Amino acid sequence: MFRTVHAVTEPDTDDLIVPTDNLIPLSVLQLDLTPHDGWELDLADVTVIAADVGPASVSRVDAARLIAAHRASQTRLTERLRRHRGAIDRQAIERD
Repeated sequence: MFRTVHAVTEPDTDDLIVPTDNLIPLSVLQLDLTPHDGWELDLADVTVIAADVGPASVSRVDAARLIAAHRASQTRLTERLRRHRGAIDRQAIERD
């Protein structure tokens, strides 16, 4: 006949548990995304989740974005080197 009404409280953010199955540790990303010719791992627009136990991590979406940026940078570098080698070859042919 009477119902017990429980008060709804907001969760304490200190006790908030973030699921770790969609997180990539920064240490793993740093192994794969080595700096080269002006490209460095830029975490300015990335949410880094600092865990009290375990490594600092980023979401899979952010990790995919960082990997795509690294690949694009490597592609630009490869293309620049290819053009440079082509120019050197043309100069060598012209000198002969």
